[in-house]
Amino acid sequence: MNLSVVTGLEECLTCLKGTRIGLVGNHTSVGPDMAHLIGMFQDAEGVALSALFAPEHGFYGEMDVQLGSATDPHTDLPIHSLYGDQRAPTREMLEGIDVLVFSIQDVGVRFYTYISTMFHCMEAAAASGIGFLVIDRPNPITGTRLEGNVTEPQFQSFVSVRPLPIRHGMTIGELAMMFNEVYGIGVDLTVVKMPTWDRAQWFDQTGWPWVMPSPAMPTLDTAIV
Repeated sequence: MNLSVVTGLEECLTCLKGTRIGLVGNHTSVGPDMAHLIGMFQDAEGVALSALFAPEHGFYGEMDVQLGSATDPHTDLPIHSLYGDQRAPTREMLEGIDVLVFSIQDVGVRFYTYISTMFHCMEAAAASGIGFLVIDRPNPITGTRLEGNVTEPQFQSFVSVRPLPIRHGMTIGELAMMFNEVYGIGVDLTVVKMPTWDRAQWFDQTGWPWVMPSPAMPTLDTAIV
């Protein structure tokens, strides 16, 4: 596999050593070898994976309805749904967690709800006094273009959590930094950056395998459309 983009997963493990973590993730939370981060965290020395948090479509990306919380049959960890009555982790959900880790592939448009989930998770982490770590991933439709109208503040919603153009041109980590600074969330934020990502790259130039971010997003062409 010829990877032109490295995500810094090893650095992530160093940052998290000695902590209890909650993972906000789904089926896209994988490395370039397609191994899921759950296994990486469970195998890492000094890292305790305590809970999972699921965005829209569920932790395994298979659902198209609002979800309730459950127990993960593969790990016996609690899965807290963030796409149902609850859109942000509660203080109770975050008890016993030192750092909330976010690792989900975005597609580069404001109405994709994973970025709204991240925003609300950042607010919840700040309110609970815990850290928030984002494992950055490429913007599949490049980081060089902005397109479309910007949301008026009175129309903010779960499909437009804060004013952004339709095509925002940022990575998930850059969005986290913007949310934290511009909107004053004030969470203890760490972004594990991609030292080799070129902003002009489309996803198929990164060397990473395409994992369908949601059921209606089967290919990079879908994201471009």
